[in-house]
Amino acid sequence: DVRQLTLMMSGMWSIIERRRAEEATRRSEERYRLLFTSGVDAVFVHQGPSNGLPGYFIEVNDIACKRLGYTRQELLQMTPLDIDAPDTAAGVPLNMERLVAQGHATWEGAHMTRDGRRIPVEISNYLFDLEGNPAILSTVRDMTEPRRAEEALRESEARLLTLINATPDIICFKDARGAWVLAN
Repeated sequence: DVRQLTLMMSGMWSIIERRRAEEATRRSEERYRLLFTSGVDAVFVHQGPSNGLPGYFIEVNDIACKRLGYTRQELLQMTPLDIDAPDTAAGVPLNMERLVAQGHATWEGAHMTRDGRRIPVEISNYLFDLEGNPAILSTVRDMTEPRRAEEALRESEARLLTLINATPDIICFKDARGAWVLAN
């Protein structure tokens, strides 16, 4: 009977479509997990701003745990204010205002590890909807090495200036346009 065949084909088509959707969901979840766990930056997902402050962590990656010295379970009982250095925490309300107004915000600050070490960081936040609630995705880059490199460059420049100024000969530098940029 054509009707039975049509119903059977419709049922088979529904099963095939459901399996395709399940497979697409599985692949999407794998990509998300790979992105979340494979970078060099700490990644935090936390509740969106409430009263101008970020809420509790919802998820953190392994790098965040390792860098800060906390277990995942410990971090999931905390908020960003619990790991922010005091001088960073003071700027959080203004940064949350920018985040809400623009949907994203980036700033520099510092995090405190479990053992009290201070880590300079660059924080990039993105506001998004998570199951009908505002949430924040924070990627946090450790700026320790770039800060060390900047300090080494400043020290090197200071030594060079000391040498140039201590030299009895006249030393002058011009830029590509011929403007004087340095003379002892």
